[in-house]
Amino acid sequence: MPKLRCLSADNSLAWPSLKELQVYKCPQLKSLPFFKDNTANLKSIEAEKIWWEALQWPQNDVKQQLQSICNLR
Repeated sequence: MPKLRCLSADNSLAWPSLKELQVYKCPQLKSLPFFKDNTANLKSIEAEKIWWEALQWPQNDVKQQLQSICNLR
């Protein structure tokens, strides 16, 4: 989905059912709607390393928290 720009317009969503996230070939997706409190059930993220490193984060500690569940290619 090369034109995908966001996953949600509402950054306050809790994402209680989201357990896995795979992101490939989405260069326009520059940020994720994740914060410390809304990623409790997320168990894995698969993505391109170059994309992950270019993401913009409102809180850098969230990226560090999620890094441990990432499988980057």
